[in-house]
Amino acid sequence: MRAPMDPKAAATAVSDYGWVSVRAAPEGLFGVRNDAPGVWRLLPDGARQLVTDRISPDRPEDWAIHQGRVFSLKRTRKGEGDVFVTPLAGGASRLIGHITRVSEEPGLAVDLKTGQPVFPRIVTEDSDIGLMTLERGG
Repeated sequence: MRAPMDPKAAATAVSDYGWVSVRAAPEGLFGVRNDAPGVWRLLPDGARQLVTDRISPDRPEDWAIHQGRVFSLKRTRKGEGDVFVTPLAGGASRLIGHITRVSEEPGLAVDLKTGQPVFPRIVTEDSDIGLMTLERGG
């Protein structure tokens, strides 16, 4: 729903039902559906356009948008995953890193200063979970 700035005005639907995770960016609104994989651009007429199919509906929080790109965490095996980047303007997804010891907790963000993905990672096997960034090896 789109809520107006005027509290007396009614909210209006932005799109159809079935969205479980939505992000706003300068390029528009984007979301993940509960019935189909992917990150979708929500168009002004209510239609939707697939940006990348890398996100599973059962992991709707494993993505972020930053500077015209979608960052996505595709979990490959228990405790492991691949991080991809996809241009919002179109084009192929590119693998930017493989990570291990990924927490089962959902989530992926991008550091606004560095542009690096940030994700929850298991630091020790008992209960410590730390936030990690993905950095290029030297």
